[in-house]
Amino acid sequence: MTAKPADRLKDNFIDEVRTQANGHWEAILRQLAIPTHRQEGQCPNCGGKTRYRFDDKEGRGTYFCSHCGAGTGLDLVMKVNQCNARQAAKLVANVLAMPLPEKRMKPAPAKEAPSTDLLPNSKISVLVLVIN
Repeated sequence: MTAKPADRLKDNFIDEVRTQANGHWEAILRQLAIPTHRQEGQCPNCGGKTRYRFDDKEGRGTYFCSHCGAGTGLDLVMKVNQCNARQAAKLVANVLAMPLPEKRMKPAPAKEAPSTDLLPNSKISVLVLVIN
């Protein structure tokens, strides 16, 4: 199944945010008030006392919670803020001072081009009668 152009734009934005955030997740999460402790501690999502740790493997903001599971920095932002990937990407983009994507407006309907055809015979006849 092929993605729609609008879906590709959304995916591009999310991918661009992930790329820009790579290697900066600890600072980003701190700005979003999400703990980045490397020792097991309270999970910012489920609240478990010794379940969560931030390990930031390969600079992707990775984390692990024995109750919630594991994921990337963007996954963590989504879970903690209870939002979708696009909303989470906007939060991260804001921290990184990245421009947000413009809202796509529906294009105005195309205006019908003026006809270059000659007048039909019936209209010519009427014009001839009016002139005489």
